[in-house]
Amino acid sequence: MGRLRGAGLVAITAGCATSEPYAAIFIGAVAAFGYHGGSCLMRQLHIDDPLDAFAVHGVNGMIGIISVGFFATKEYTFVTDDDGNKEYGIFYGGSGLLLGTQLAAATIMILWDIVMSLLLFMGLHYSGMFRVGIDMELVGLDKSKHGGDAYPDNPEPPHRYKVSPEPENSASSSPSKKKKNQPAS
Repeated sequence: MGRLRGAGLVAITAGCATSEPYAAIFIGAVAAFGYHGGSCLMRQLHIDDPLDAFAVHGVNGMIGIISVGFFATKEYTFVTDDDGNKEYGIFYGGSGLLLGTQLAAATIMILWDIVMSLLLFMGLHYSGMFRVGIDMELVGLDKSKHGGDAYPDNPEPPHRYKVSPEPENSASSSPSKKKKNQPAS
């Protein structure tokens, strides 16, 4: 429920100074569907987004930006066209120039994010720094990078991949090289 409230808050942020309270409720309701759709899209694309940052901030940020073009009132807007006439949302009789501006801004932001993400992730991929090794992934970054469990009271989650057992040899059976939680024999 907390992420749904966050989705509504993100969506109304762009138009909070120019929208009526009823419009804020409507924008928040639309944001709930935007959140759900964005979250489902990330799962379908197999993109790991455990905090649903894309669904909350990406999708609902765009909903909020575009909503200004629909719900900005003449009374609260300070946007003017070239002739000095106020521009406001099309639901209040606006010319559509504000909506077009909001759509153009959303498109520019999406393109900027795509280009910058491609540059960053391709750079990381080609430099070999994009992913950790499969061994570290299976053990978990908490243990392999930070030296302990993040949730020590919780049982280990099931792994997607089979972990092959360590080979038994004479060196690993000496008491000094035993793992911490193994009983002494």
